Amino acid sequence: MTRSKGLFRADVYRILASAFSYPSLERVQRLRAVLRDLLAGEKPGGADGAVWDAARALRDALRGADEVALGGEYNRLFATTVSVPPYESSYGLEDKGVTLSDVAGFYRAFGLNAQSTQGPPDSIGHELEFMSIMALKRIYAEEAGTHDDASVSREAELAFLREHLGRWFHLFVSSLKTATRNPFYLSAADLLERWIRNELKELGVEPLPILLAHGKDS
Repeated sequence: MTRSKGLFRADVYRILASAFSYPSLERVQRLRAVLRDLLAGEKPGGADGAVWDAARALRDALRGADEVALGGEYNRLFATTVSVPPYESSYGLEDKGVTLSDVAGFYRAFGLNAQSTQGPPDSIGHELEFMSIMALKRIYAEEAGTHDDASVSREAELAFLREHLGRWFHLFVSSLKTATRNPFYLSAADLLERWIRNELKELGVEPLPILLAHGKDS
């Protein structure tokens, strides 16, 4: 069975959100199942081949992964020593409170609340999950014929990529690829990079620059 392009988008965002959340046994098992189901069908028409290959690489890396070892690496990277900050507000000079407030405002506008167990609202997991939910909302609205609602969801996706996720994902990816040799997290970083770059290109989004500490825009 071939997934629709819209459902494929929602699934990839959901896979990435799960990949960058704490790898509990239940979450890892669910991620394996979602990847298996996604890749069991044919590649959706128009889907980028490099993204498809990166999803397959993530599936293969997860097959041989040990949940305990993954948890230890997750903590080292994102939680205890925090080798790789998983928060948007860690990558720029913008006021942290403003960033958190704006991100939370997107969530509240659609009746969503970031759960504290996954960190602040601007965590990579929360931002990816928000994009997955928006993709699903757009699908449901289009199927129901409520085109105004579909348009609102699309505009929210574009704005969130432009003002938030699309601005800092490459900095997160670069830090992660430098900090780990773990096959799963390297594969997740590769899928994230390929996916968001493809999304920005296909949707025609140019993210706002982030002013870095050394004074250059990125």
